Order: sequence, then C-alpha cells, then structure tokens
Amino acid sequence: MKHPLMFSVLFVLLVPGCSFAQTANEAKSEPAFALVVKAGAGFGTYTPPFGSQDLNKSKIKSGVIPGVELLKSAARLVFGVEGLFNARLEDETHHVIAVQDQFGYLGPDGKEHRYSEPGTVFATADTLMTKKINTMVIGSVYVNTGKPDSQVRFDVGSGFGFGFGELGYSYSTYVHPKLQELTGFKFDLTDSVERFNTYMWKAEVGVTVRIKRHLGIRASVRVMNCVVMPTFGIKF
Repeated sequence: MKHPLMFSVLFVLLVPGCSFAQTANEAKSEPAFALVVKAGAGFGTYTPPFGSQDLNKSKIKSGVIPGVELLKSAARLVFGVEGLFNARLEDETHHVIAVQDQFGYLGPDGKEHRYSEPGTVFATADTLMTKKINTMVIGSVYVNTGKPDSQVRFDVGSGFGFGFGELGYSYSTYVHPKLQELTGFKFDLTDSVERFNTYMWKAEVGVTVRIKRHLGIRASVRVMNCVVMPTFGIKF
C-alpha cells in the first residue's frame, strides 16, 4: 500500500458519512410495525351483511367506542388487525296485552264460567331487550398514498371480521287481582342473557400525520355495517 495515510483519512471521513446517511434514511422510513390506540363514535343504523336478525336495523347509541389496531407495513400496502370494544345499540321494548275484557275460569261447581269487565286489562307483559357488541375483531388491508418519508399520508382500506355480543331480556308483568283470584294465573318469565356472533365489514379512508418516526396522529372515517364512524387515535 503506497499511501496508507490517505486511505486512513478517507476511511475516517467516509464511514461516519455513510452512517449518518443510513440513520437519516431510517428516521424517514416508515416503521415495519405500528400500534394505533383509538376511539370513535358511531352514527346511523346498524345492519350486518347477513345473519344476526335481532340486530338488523338497530340504531347505535351515542358514546365512545375504544379500540386498538396493530399495523404491518409492506411498501404501499398496510395490513391491520383491529379490536373495538363496547358498542351499544338502542334498546327495544315490547308491550303485550295477554288478557283483556273477559276471561274464563273453572268455578267451585266444576263448571266453566266467564268473567267479563269490558275495557279492563287483566294481564300485561313488558319486555326490555338490550343489545351490545362487547368485542369486534377485524382484519384490514390499506393502500397508502404518498412517499414513505412523507409527513402526511392518506390511505384507503377495507376489512372483514366478527363481533361478539349479548342480548339481554328483562320482563315486567302485571296480573289483575280478580284474574289472580279466580284462575291463579301468573307469567312464567325469567330475565336472561343470550350471546351471539355477528359479521363485520368496513370501508375506511384516513390520514396520518407523523410527528416522529414512532409517533403520529391518525384520523379516519369509516362505514362499518352501515354505521358511519369517525375515529381519532395516536399511532406509535
């Protein structure tokens, strides 16, 4: 080697420069994995794609729906697995008049008699049906626009998944004293909870503003089972 001093100087100058360029590119590039902690609110009538008839055309209650999503970047495509929690639908009430105006009963003489009092309601049953989706798990695919090192990136995506919830039934009954006295009539109704599964689909547009490489703000609007749902979150 004829000029060892020259090579030493070049090594000292170039290696830190290459390291600096690599660090700068890493700072600009999108992380392979990201976590979004989010919250949203739903507006509209919940309509699952198929099945779940008890939930069909139920209006969603106002309130915050929290969630979290794990994202995996692959160039312009981003794959996500999302969990949303505690979506409540509007309650349903049903009022049934079981006995009105008159009723028959078996008298002490063993013969059938009829008691009549027009306009009188002798027995009613009211049902309160509560609906909530405790957990929703959705797999999604997004397409990013703009360059990977852009501070602001827009995306569009869609997804499909499942929801797991509960239907609650509670009852309130009334029996007229005369009906109770002559027939011993009573309702055999017990409060109950029924678990169900429902299909979920969504279409979404969003924007992410990157503050640092591992920190950003994400806002989006989605249509999920015909419910419009704006969301806001922090991306780590």
